[in-house]
Amino acid sequence: MINKDQWLLESDSANFCLNKWQKTVGLMAELYDAPVGLIIQANRQGFQYTASNFGNRGPYPAGMTYAPDANVFAKAVVESGETLYVADAQADPRWSDNPEVVEEGFCSFLGMPILWPDGTAFGCICVMDHSITAYGDAFMRLMVQLRDLIEQDLQLWDQFELMREMALKDHPDDMYNAQGLSTLGQSCMQFARRYGFDIGVIGVSVEGLSRSEDDSYEKALATIGETIQTRLRGSDVVARMRDDSFVVVALANSPEEIELLSQRLQEAVDTLGEAYSLSCTQQFYPLDKAPNVEAMLSGAAAVA
Repeated sequence: MINKDQWLLESDSANFCLNKWQKTVGLMAELYDAPVGLIIQANRQGFQYTASNFGNRGPYPAGMTYAPDANVFAKAVVESGETLYVADAQADPRWSDNPEVVEEGFCSFLGMPILWPDGTAFGCICVMDHSITAYGDAFMRLMVQLRDLIEQDLQLWDQFELMREMALKDHPDDMYNAQGLSTLGQSCMQFARRYGFDIGVIGVSVEGLSRSEDDSYEKALATIGETIQTRLRGSDVVARMRDDSFVVVALANSPEEIELLSQRLQEAVDTLGEAYSLSCTQQFYPLDKAPNVEAMLSGAAAVA
């Protein structure tokens, strides 16, 4: 379940869409000839610039926040649920205490609401300018299209998180089983196609772990599984396949990224100071050459 009161910038599982949003607002600012393009998230903590054409630097970086009671433009958009266009805020007394106007010197604002898949308010997408503007109908229609793309991303993310909850688990350590991994693997492929990632699959086998008549064997595997999970990103998926093997599916940009992830998993288990260790076999699949999900996972399970 997505925690809507958490900033997306603090969520590992949202990383896959943030880079895309960064490019979107950059292009939007260029098309509108505006100094600032933003995607703003609203929640109980206030209002945060989730994506900014300035990136993480500059005068209006991603991560910049305003308090819940601040009279900012985004608050008006979220509360009304409607498009807001202010051509000259300096001449409108409604914005006399708006910090974006008073402190930052903005004069124009055009923003549209962004909704979560359940219809509740996520925030808004907007452009701001220090000069008076006169945006025509074409600019309004353009922002509708950009807003719809962001809402589609939120829909896909919501579906992925729902898949996580529904995917089958049947081990004592509550890890995904083979069926659960297959289901989530399909979602990973959807993410990869939409956001331009490739796919990495890691087969993980545990060496040096002996079976015992008591529950120490299962406890050790549970500890290993938990340790693996702590080294994964929010968009990565791990499942326990056989008694002593796991498979990890990860979005990636290069074979080196998957190699590094394998090393992190091995090093993490080594720090447990036990007699066992991990052996990892990784495969990297450029998305345009990737086989189907079942083929990838069965190949990884075979070598794990």
